[in-house]
Amino acid sequence: MTRMDDEKIAIAKMGVGASGAVLYSYTLNEWVAIVTLLYLVLQIGLLMPKYYEALSAYLRNRK
Repeated sequence: MTRMDDEKIAIAKMGVGASGAVLYSYTLNEWVAIVTLLYLVLQIGLLMPKYYEALSAYLRNRK
């Protein structure tokens, strides 16, 4: 493989992500922000029952 072939392969790989970003008109920074917010919401949803249970157990033992 020549250097030119490697560059063509790299452009083709980047083209998939770039075309998806252009299709939805979001930049990479915006995608990272969206995924981070989704992760944060999932973590809050998963941890709230655990914290509620721990708080209620603490309040039960306190009485």
